[in-house]
Amino acid sequence: KTLEERVLLLEEALNNMPVGVLMFDADGKIQLCNGRYISMYGLDASIVKPGCSLHDLIRHRKDAGYLIADVQLWCDRIFDEVRRGENVSDNFVTSDGRTIHIATQPFASGGWVVIHEDITKQTKAEAHIAHMALHDALTGLPNRVALRERLEQGLRSAAADQKLAVLFLDLDNFKGVNDTLGHPIGDKLLISVADRLRACVRETDTIARLGGDEFVVIQKPITQPSEASALAQRIREAIIAPFDLQDHQVVVDTSIGIAVYPDDGADSDLLL
Repeated sequence: KTLEERVLLLEEALNNMPVGVLMFDADGKIQLCNGRYISMYGLDASIVKPGCSLHDLIRHRKDAGYLIADVQLWCDRIFDEVRRGENVSDNFVTSDGRTIHIATQPFASGGWVVIHEDITKQTKAEAHIAHMALHDALTGLPNRVALRERLEQGLRSAAADQKLAVLFLDLDNFKGVNDTLGHPIGDKLLISVADRLRACVRETDTIARLGGDEFVVIQKPITQPSEASALAQRIREAIIAPFDLQDHQVVVDTSIGIAVYPDDGADSDLLL
């Protein structure tokens, strides 16, 4: 192939890469920019082209609404990193909620190349996996692992004059609901119970589902055990009200056990 053909082939490959690519010289002038970078930020190709300065590029990105940082400070930070010869890898979130991974590779000549990769889907998938590891798939409540972590944290942070209550609930006759109306109705009942529990507690409290029809509430902080008794009464009144589930009116009750820290125990195993 001729030199011109090789250049055209390189340009085609560059512009079809799934990442944005920029190359700068030692003066901070663009030497190369691919189409993916321009489309990522909705930029004007007549501005973002060889010869465009880093400052003008960053100003254009800010004007386009994809950067909220101070232009000069952003540019100074990039030049400082390049001067130190550091390979820099970082993530930032755009104004439209995308997560972009940036990797910068300085050259001995003083220039540098930078790659921008949209990792929004990957980040959301990782966040979803992390969420699922600590939450019940059916109700969205914290699961057994998260309960243990929050209870341990609550015990560590409890002030000397504060108490903490653990309320352990299970539904009475839940098996009967499953056996007579089927598991789909049973699942809807559990989801509805979780919603009613959320309405009974404060932001500082934690509700968790251990599995089956078992739930735990961590009530913190409290000053008197009577506060736990009052919460248990509110929960029971909420649970015994009829549930309307797919043309079925379901009525259940709940049994609630209460343990109070430090009166009934000083560690999570004992309280549970």
